[in-house]
Amino acid sequence: MQINNALEIPFPEGFRKMSENELAGLKMPEGGESVVLSNEEKHLIFTVGWKKAGFLGRMLSTRDLEATMGLLIRKAMKHLDYSETDAGDLEVGGETAEGFCYRYTAANGTEMSAASYALKKGNTSYYFHLYSRRQLESENIELVRRILGSARWI
Repeated sequence: MQINNALEIPFPEGFRKMSENELAGLKMPEGGESVVLSNEEKHLIFTVGWKKAGFLGRMLSTRDLEATMGLLIRKAMKHLDYSETDAGDLEVGGETAEGFCYRYTAANGTEMSAASYALKKGNTSYYFHLYSRRQLESENIELVRRILGSARWI
């Protein structure tokens, strides 16, 4: 799948683009454009968002983007038993995204795991989010690492 005419991500079989009805309740905390995919068998939702930087945004680093993204996520998740579990980097087609993993309890009581990463490439900010049922956390995070590791910038 091509993202923003700049990034080619080879999603394996089983992933599908979510419908407008399914997306009605989802929102990218950073704004901008996005592609949202799901894999029902793996109980996984994966989003890639991007937006061009404005004048001030051009001065921000990947680390600055990750810090701002973290603040937005913590604020949105504070009522869902949110807790951070790990921080680190993620390779996206040879570039380094910075982010963190966290857990929360969805409104329906489902225990969830998530990972969110930010990457600045040129004047564009990219955001990668993974949402998974907690019991599939390790397997799904590893799957996303492999997918994004094999991505290529065009």
